[in-house]
Amino acid sequence: MDAGVLQDCPAQSQIVLSQALAVGPEWLQALTDVCVHYTFADAHQRDFYVRVVTDCVGGSSTYRHDAALDAMEYLQAGAMRTTEEIVTAFSEMCPPELSNPALEGAAR
Repeated sequence: MDAGVLQDCPAQSQIVLSQALAVGPEWLQALTDVCVHYTFADAHQRDFYVRVVTDCVGGSSTYRHDAALDAMEYLQAGAMRTTEEIVTAFSEMCPPELSNPALEGAAR
């Protein structure tokens, strides 16, 4: 498993959040209507502001996926983002000398 990616399920939310507190932000990947939604809610209850990269997650059905995204957006307006928005934000925060040429074009 990639060191920057955690695969999560609701039963492990506390572990994941504890690790995030210890080591900083991590990437979570899973079903939108189960793992992502429950981990989002756990993080929200602990006063984290969470971003969900909507084009990198999928649900057990389109209806459930969309419902989970709507529920999370209701909790934190502006939390739903696209890959392009996230990559752009990181590139604006990261000095050019720290950028990774291997990742150029990753959002395409």
